[in-house]
Amino acid sequence: MNQHQKNQIIICKFGGTSMGHFRAMFKSAHIVLKNRPKVIVVSATSGTTDMLTSLISTTQREKSLNICSQVTKNHLQILDDIQDFFLQKKNDQNKNIIYYQS
Repeated sequence: MNQHQKNQIIICKFGGTSMGHFRAMFKSAHIVLKNRPKVIVVSATSGTTDMLTSLISTTQREKSLNICSQVTKNHLQILDDIQDFFLQKKNDQNKNIIYYQS
């Protein structure tokens, strides 16, 4: 690695489909681990910005509640997927299955 490469700052920005669901987040995490960026920027999950924009622009209570419900549902699904992953990983470790770590 030359001096110029040592001084470079790597910036990784993830948002939208990169944060759309747990598998996409996991893939983004691997990119971060591989590149060792100095700056990591993460924005809203896929569709969230559009839903929040709709929420701000609507005056209908029912539509507002539906949007809030959908944002909550999407994030709870991601949390469920994360929990399932780590429970499976824990079970696999008990079976001596090793996951790649960079």
